[in-house]
Amino acid sequence: MQLTGFHYKARTHPSYGNIDVLQQAFPQAVWINPIDAQARRIRHGDTVRVLYKKGKMLSAAKVARQSPSGSSPVWPLSVFQWR
Repeated sequence: MQLTGFHYKARTHPSYGNIDVLQQAFPQAVWINPIDAQARRIRHGDTVRVLYKKGKMLSAAKVARQSPSGSSPVWPLSVFQWR
């Protein structure tokens, strides 16, 4: 699967990452298309391991039709790329 990064609703800039209200309203998650999730036996809310050449992480899965099949948008990807 292809990982893509985006500005997350609750964390457009790192300075907003520690605001409790935003963390509760918009928990961070790896988005995955229902077709891709079914093929990998991933359900909404499962903890998934994301591996790529720049690093790895654990995150909750958000099964969402808005995510294109074959692609998985994840906000923290851009943070790992800065290393």
